[in-house]
Amino acid sequence: GKLYFQETTGNWQTSQITKAEGVLGLFVEDTPLDLTFNIRVNLEELRNTALSPTDQPFPPPLPLLAMLDRLEGQADLRLRLEGQAEGDYPETFSGELKLLGASLYRAPFPLPFTNLQGILSFSPDQVETTSLTGKVGSSPFTLEGKVADLQRPNPMMDLQMTAPLEARDLQAFLPSGFPPLATSAGPLALKLSLQGTTQQLQFNHEL
Repeated sequence: GKLYFQETTGNWQTSQITKAEGVLGLFVEDTPLDLTFNIRVNLEELRNTALSPTDQPFPPPLPLLAMLDRLEGQADLRLRLEGQAEGDYPETFSGELKLLGASLYRAPFPLPFTNLQGILSFSPDQVETTSLTGKVGSSPFTLEGKVADLQRPNPMMDLQMTAPLEARDLQAFLPSGFPPLATSAGPLALKLSLQGTTQQLQFNHEL
């Protein structure tokens, strides 16, 4: 048998399911999934889910969230589940995560990322954005690029960030003991690119 959903709403923990529709087979191993969820998601809760112990590893890209020391704010998640279920998870999924002023921190990066706005598109193999904006410290920035090959031990990264960096934010990246920068100076245009795998990452910058 099958269950058909349309304009369904509800809650997942503290996150709100604003719309769910599609077809769910009563015997999932025999019937392909075809479900779409729209969820206003609590990002801290989503990160905690990625950190929770489980008998079967979470599918990518969710484990990437476990690498963050802190993740806060809300986002609109559109998730599409398709195909046969493999264990606890569907064979194919895709979606978009629209950030609504989120913030994150990851040591040893010296400054937090705040007021994050933009759309992250994801599939089992990659996460991509064409324009993600926010602030690093007190300086605005724009990020684009992708992280691919998520199902391999060392995913591939190709990211570009531009930022008019304030002097006090630039100071945070300099070695301890470096003379203080003049705060009266205007912002410095920074172009930063990260390319390669998580094991062999090439870092290029232009200031």
